[in-house]
Amino acid sequence: MRSGICVKCQSNRIYVLSSSTSNSRNQPDLRLGMGYTQDSHFLACRDCGYTERYINPERLYLLETYGRSLAEAKAMAARGQMR
Repeated sequence: MRSGICVKCQSNRIYVLSSSTSNSRNQPDLRLGMGYTQDSHFLACRDCGYTERYINPERLYLLETYGRSLAEAKAMAARGQMR
């Protein structure tokens, strides 16, 4: 999608959408850190509707603070520690 071509239908009609607030308290649905900085954006295909979401590049460093690596999440799931 980042190349401007849909990975599902090969259309070149790709649009960028800002993430928006989506919960009842009017807070971002994905938030990394404090405050209300827009942390992500979507790429959406106009022809088939396929959508990808990306964390904005200037916020990627926050993943290690607020997320888990896939390997860690899998290990926790295997131990029954994740919901």
